[in-house]
Amino acid sequence: MTYLASKGKQKQGENQQNKEKSKMKNVAVGQSGGPTAVISASLAGVIACSPEDKSIDKIYGMVYGVEGFLAGQQKGFDGFFDEDLLLLKTTPGAYLGSCRFSSPADADAPVYQQIFERLQQENIGYFLYIGE
Repeated sequence: MTYLASKGKQKQGENQQNKEKSKMKNVAVGQSGGPTAVISASLAGVIACSPEDKSIDKIYGMVYGVEGFLAGQQKGFDGFFDEDLLLLKTTPGAYLGSCRFSSPADADAPVYQQIFERLQQENIGYFLYIGE
């Protein structure tokens, strides 16, 4: 194979990867309510299972729930290891921090537009809220 042919194949592979990546969505996960081991274990499950799903690119933890999400406070989980997940599963607490945000009953409340704008900005296709 010539150099140009190999470069062409390499470019095709990169284009395919970019197409696949553009279909991928991110996950936003938050915690609300009282800090318990059940909430921590649920978060550990999301972190552990998401890499297995090829439609997911990144997982963002919403620091201090919806309020933190709207303020741009998020945490990645790239450095998590099995030991970290095991500890998280068995530790009562709110790893991401919690909030007592109450969703307005009015579906036209401005906060919903803010949430949807943030979801679009971060390419979030999966919004998980653990707790309350």
